[in-house]
Amino acid sequence: MATTTDPTFRSYSAEEAKTYAAHRLSYSQNLYSTILNHHSSTGGQFSLLLDVGAGPGNATRDVALSFDQAIGCDPGEQMIETAKEIGGKTKLGAEVTYVVSPAEEISKIEGLEQGSVDLLIAAMAVSTWCVMFLKGVIDGDRLIGLICPSSGLRRRRW
Repeated sequence: MATTTDPTFRSYSAEEAKTYAAHRLSYSQNLYSTILNHHSSTGGQFSLLLDVGAGPGNATRDVALSFDQAIGCDPGEQMIETAKEIGGKTKLGAEVTYVVSPAEEISKIEGLEQGSVDLLIAAMAVSTWCVMFLKGVIDGDRLIGLICPSSGLRRRRW
């Protein structure tokens, strides 16, 4: 993989995005089941999934299989182009929609109405942004650990 210093993947070339997609592993089915079971048990509906920071769409494709519609958005144009090439289907067999958009502008996504999202996921984007913002805050330049309190599902060491 070509070396790049862009931690947001916005400047990835088409080749870098495809290489990233090929080597980026999916999460375990156990994790997806835990999230979806919790969503269902708390009254969550399965009409519309929104993946913010979708990259090449790995998590989007996996979770979309449980939803009627799915949208993956990412600020990286080549990441979204790669996601579109790979494709993805929802539980109804509809194509997953991929859109170039940073998280800060999801309200501008065509067809995405206020209050219409049943589940929003951020997958690896959360770790990427947390590392960017916290790097250098704990133990100089070395982030010791990160716990995502909203999910309670992950601890990672750098």
